[in-house]
Amino acid sequence: VPEFLKGLGIQDSNLYVLGDYSGPAMPGVLDRAIARAEELEGQGKQVDIVFGVDLDGGRLVAAVKDNHGNWVILNANQLGAAMLYYRLLALNSLGQIPTNSVVGESFVTTSLIQKIASQYPNITTKITDVGEKFLQELSATSNTLFTLEESDNIWGDGILASGILAELAALKHRTSGIFKGLTVWDVLNKAYKAFGYHYNSQVALAIEGPVEAEDISYLRNNLLDIVNEVRDELLVDAPSGVAADGISSITGRTVYGAAVLDITYALTDGSAI
Repeated sequence: VPEFLKGLGIQDSNLYVLGDYSGPAMPGVLDRAIARAEELEGQGKQVDIVFGVDLDGGRLVAAVKDNHGNWVILNANQLGAAMLYYRLLALNSLGQIPTNSVVGESFVTTSLIQKIASQYPNITTKITDVGEKFLQELSATSNTLFTLEESDNIWGDGILASGILAELAALKHRTSGIFKGLTVWDVLNKAYKAFGYHYNSQVALAIEGPVEAEDISYLRNNLLDIVNEVRDELLVDAPSGVAADGISSITGRTVYGAAVLDITYALTDGSAI
């Protein structure tokens, strides 16, 4: 990764490498990186982003500064949304979005990706089954500009993703253009303001005992009723500021035989997320 970033024009003096590690690029790695960043800041250095890529270069995790100067670990949905929002605006400003372009995402990935891509008439969003190989197959058979798989981290090509992330971080130092002076956090929030704030969470519903084929069919066909019965569990992991009654709507859809939920939370200030 350091060699790749230097090839993009980032100087050695602007890279601080912690070294190799074993295991996947999970948030624990970022905790170490953030601690090192804080040490560097204590020495008068400026650190804009920290990130990690796993040993085979397939996954990327990252943390950025919010508007209060606090480190925030971004999940893949947030990183992907910021990257895509920036990339498409930049390409469009240069007239470089080809006709019949494709943006791909697996069905467990945020719907914000599809909303961002839908603003460009030359782009079609393709939804794939879960798994990196399906996005690779899509890229091999279509003119893809961007693909994203959510798995607590960006999954697919962490090395290339680190290049886009570094470019995003460099926007802070631009003195002209529509992204002049923006941080990664600013870009993400511009996407939210344009397409709605999205909260990302996972809730696991356990089923006791052996599961037969007819049980799976029942779950798919009656998912909304089942979820309405566990509304309290969904509220436990809800974003802060949710109103007392919590959930204003739940809609379901079936993609590749799996049930996907879109939940709208009502907030105390009358808005929704």
